[in-house]
Amino acid sequence: MPADDCAGPERVHPDDRHEAASGDPFALWQEIRQREGPRVTLIQLYALVAEPRGLKPHELPLAERRELAGRATPLMWPGFEYN
Repeated sequence: MPADDCAGPERVHPDDRHEAASGDPFALWQEIRQREGPRVTLIQLYALVAEPRGLKPHELPLAERRELAGRATPLMWPGFEYN
């Protein structure tokens, strides 16, 4: 996701958006994060999940955002634990 192709943290590159719609958005987010590093945010994960449904990242249900954050947090911050 080159910087010029992705303005704003919630924006998703068109190629990635297509892949997310046809597959597992979480797995795709992991691949992008491995390729692009920590600049690939949790909000971009929400966008990959939301956009195929015609939603904006903040429009995902809270329970779904919490579930995604719970899956993503250990990958973003190894060793992080919920108490």
